[in-house]
Amino acid sequence: MDISSTGEIHKDIFKDSNANKMWWEEKIKQATWYNRLGLWIALILYPLWSLLDYMLAPDELLYSFFYARCFCAFIMLLFALVHLKFKFHPDFLAYPVVLTISADIAYKTNVVPTAMITPYMIQYCTLFVCSAMLHIWRIKNSVFTVIYTVVVMIVLKELVGQHSYSELLSNGGLIIITVLIVYVGLIETRLALMKKAFVASYNMNLALEEVSNKNAIIEKKNLQIIDSINYGKRIQNAFLPNSKELVKAIGEHLIFYRPKNVVSGDFYWFAEKENKIFFAVADCTGHGVPGAFMSIIGASLLNQLVHESELEKPAQILDNLRKNVKKLLKQESNDVRDGMEIGLICFDTDTRELQYSGARISLWLVDSNGRVTEIEADRQAIGGLDHPNFEKYINHKFKPEQGSVIFMSSDGYPDQFNFDNKKIGRKKTKELCVEFSKLNPKEAQNELINHFDKWKGDYDQIDDILLAGIWLDQVRTS
Repeated sequence: MDISSTGEIHKDIFKDSNANKMWWEEKIKQATWYNRLGLWIALILYPLWSLLDYMLAPDELLYSFFYARCFCAFIMLLFALVHLKFKFHPDFLAYPVVLTISADIAYKTNVVPTAMITPYMIQYCTLFVCSAMLHIWRIKNSVFTVIYTVVVMIVLKELVGQHSYSELLSNGGLIIITVLIVYVGLIETRLALMKKAFVASYNMNLALEEVSNKNAIIEKKNLQIIDSINYGKRIQNAFLPNSKELVKAIGEHLIFYRPKNVVSGDFYWFAEKENKIFFAVADCTGHGVPGAFMSIIGASLLNQLVHESELEKPAQILDNLRKNVKKLLKQESNDVRDGMEIGLICFDTDTRELQYSGARISLWLVDSNGRVTEIEADRQAIGGLDHPNFEKYINHKFKPEQGSVIFMSSDGYPDQFNFDNKKIGRKKTKELCVEFSKLNPKEAQNELINHFDKWKGDYDQIDDILLAGIWLDQVRTS
């Protein structure tokens, strides 16, 4: 029930009873419309052809010719009116036109003088050409009409004819025979084209129905997937730090967190252990669902390493995190290269000392005078390919000045493009952090978000966004 590459329309659809029924209904509908149109046209125009009789026919025949035309018109009108009431088969709308007019013209052709045969033969041609253009019926009806026309012509020739067969043939008879043959072929061709159009339309409707059904299935599956992802977002959000606990530990802070999709490959993490506060910004491989899986793995391993071991130095935690990720993903024995970039700090609430270690996410330290110090992260990511000559992560320890602010960011903010195909850039991101560090955390966050949205405009967000800032003076004391 489809269309082949050569454009041939298969007709197997007619093995389907429903298709047969639809084709029958369509054929009846079209035949009724066209046959009725032909009937009313003939009903209106045929009496007007009396003008031809007036100009050509002998005076003694004028009245009989006029009455014959009126009789034909009456028969056609009778069928037209009866059809309005009883809606009979459309073939009976064509019969009165062809049969009555054909008999009328055959009679006139046989009784008019030889010189006047040709105009009436032209009427014959007109009748059958118009019938071929308008009427829709089966080939047996066309063949019957041709036989009927020939028989009527012969019978009337024998009964009232004044001309020989040679005179009739030479004055248009041969043309009539040609037109009759063409008439049969033309009606059958129109019916075949109509059938072909129906098959094409039927196949198209089947295809559209199939597409619609598949779209419904896809839409249902999409809704199921979206529901699953939304539920996954709830689970991922459960792994993110509780905002009240975070404020209680580090005070008002800045976190610009915006997933590219529903769930994110970026995550931030927080833990407290005695007088130590741990905070991390991480960017997992990919974004969306794959990144979200890695973020849950990362957050779970960090909780395990901090709460179930004696580790306190960020570098030691990252070394063990890398080891566990590679083990968990079996990266020593397969080609899975997923992992994460992370920046991790540990703040001592007693000594106010800060320790930091990073895997491709650096720390920006801004003092009260707006001077910025970048503590670069190691080039080795957590998991994935080993960086040449890498052994262990470096642990940085220092005591920030009073009024200092620290920032860490994934690559989502600096890598965002605008419609000029330009990135915000790492340098500009750092400059913005320095500039807005003079504001309170809420204002600084709003400014960073506004700058990002203005830069992006209507351009698509290309990655997950995570940028965090901590005003160290607001971190709690022991």
